[in-house]
Amino acid sequence: MWKRMAIFIGAIAVVWSVALTDRWDGRTEEPVESEATGPEAPAGTEATGTAGNDRDEAAPSVADALPLPEALASEIETYREPPDRFAAWLKTFAEARDPQRETVTVAREDFDGDGAANEWAAVLFEDVRVPASEEALRRAAYGVVVAYADGGYALRSFEFPEEAYGRAKLETIAELTGDGRPDLVWASFQVGAHTSHASFTVSSWSDGELRAVEGAAAIPNVSGVAADDGKLTLTGGLIASAGAGTWQREYTDTYAVREGALVLVDRTFAESPTPYHRVVDGLWAEALGHPERAKAMFAEAIALEGASYEAYAFEAEDGAIVEGGALPDREAAFEAATKAFARLRQELLARVEAGESRIDACAAAQEAAGFDAALLPLLNSPFGYANPRWSADTLCERIDELES
Repeated sequence: MWKRMAIFIGAIAVVWSVALTDRWDGRTEEPVESEATGPEAPAGTEATGTAGNDRDEAAPSVADALPLPEALASEIETYREPPDRFAAWLKTFAEARDPQRETVTVAREDFDGDGAANEWAAVLFEDVRVPASEEALRRAAYGVVVAYADGGYALRSFEFPEEAYGRAKLETIAELTGDGRPDLVWASFQVGAHTSHASFTVSSWSDGELRAVEGAAAIPNVSGVAADDGKLTLTGGLIASAGAGTWQREYTDTYAVREGALVLVDRTFAESPTPYHRVVDGLWAEALGHPERAKAMFAEAIALEGASYEAYAFEAEDGAIVEGGALPDREAAFEAATKAFARLRQELLARVEAGESRIDACAAAQEAAGFDAALLPLLNSPFGYANPRWSADTLCERIDELES
């Protein structure tokens, strides 16, 4: 399941240029709130009004217009107004060129740490002609940063993934890379039939260039985003499709920039009364380098008694879906299998920490825990594709390495 979620992101690579935007490959999702209706603009955002009467002019036709970043780069080559006027000018320029007149929010910040807030960041929008089509258009979004120095302005930009259909925003500005300067957190969104999948990337302004941090953070149906103390935290994770099942829980992912890459460093779930969920909590703690918490979760799973399964559903061996509480004996057998698996993983963790190879430790842990392949149908019986699935060959794999 977890690798299925990783597919939503794909590989995101960013090529920065002065005027033109190249493709930024990756998966993205629809925003929870748009730029126009979001709760708060990023720190450093200026309140910008409309300068002049450009909004009264018709937007240029898609056929005749230059790509928005190229047009903007051309315009700012001759723009000589003071920095205090630039945010309003940029907002007006971008909105006037957008046939949908989507609201643009401009953030002004000191991205280079020189003591002067002479950099501006925004997400700009336009409709773009689909190649080899006379009528079809696609919605495009661009991340831009403009810097003022020596009396002139310079642009750096990129295009969000085409799959986002223009659903993108500057999520927040925060220090994440450890250089003491504010970084930019960009968000883009891809919307499926039931679920919005969000992708977050980080970039820094350095030596007049917008440099992308390797990697991306992804989460379904994001409900909260925060950046603090050098960490990016995302809350959400629930897949709305009925086939994902009722065993899902909301979780919070914590990301940090390590060796120039944005990496997942922790995942914590909403509380649950079941041993099964304690095992899942322990497996994620182990996979992300928190062995003591993993041991505690496995121990709780083994000790927990009297769990109720009325809120959940199981898949029978014949494929039928059984509501929780309908088959007490089978649920008791499922709980026993779950606890045996918790003992297996507890033993495996202890042996690996003692220096055994994972392969040797796996065989010994299965024997010590009394877990054999006959218990797999019970262990895998929680209904829903959002649940992990184990086989005889994957019992000792990390949960983030499982194929769903």
